[in-house]
Amino acid sequence: MAGSGNSSFPDGLREAQPQVYVETVHQVVQQLREGKVAGVKWNKIALVGFSIGATVANSLSAQYPSDLNAIVLHGFSWDATWSYPAFLSGLQLPAAQIDPGRWGSIPPEYMTQSSREAREASLFYGSFDRGILEADFYYRDFDSLGAAMAFTYHIVDAPEYRGPVFLGIGESKLVVPCLM
Repeated sequence: MAGSGNSSFPDGLREAQPQVYVETVHQVVQQLREGKVAGVKWNKIALVGFSIGATVANSLSAQYPSDLNAIVLHGFSWDATWSYPAFLSGLQLPAAQIDPGRWGSIPPEYMTQSSREAREASLFYGSFDRGILEADFYYRDFDSLGAAMAFTYHIVDAPEYRGPVFLGIGESKLVVPCLM
């Protein structure tokens, strides 16, 4: 996604938004299915998403239900009354301020959690391997302020999506065949 990892950093408030991500993934899926990537037509496509990525996968399945054959959602809940406060409790701060050596050149609209405790409150629930939290905190990325402000609009039902959904949240793991 633009604004993540080593990608470009478009305006973190107005351009790095979940709907932009949904449309981008949709275009990539269409190109894969049409064989426009390395000349190979993909018949089955699964999308794995964590946090904002899971929100994008969820929204994509609602807006373009035939795009994906399966989705895996981690660090995600359909309960917006939990999701938004959990996201905010993550104590997001500008990534450049948290770790100038690693993220000093990133615009201030790109934010991440400042501590393991904040990361845990934001993305983890129940009983889980603490080593996963350590690895997640070490390899964590950042979200744009625009994504943070708009992601709850993408926590939606997808009644026309027919593929399986794996929802992994801490000790609670659920496979939901053909239901969203």
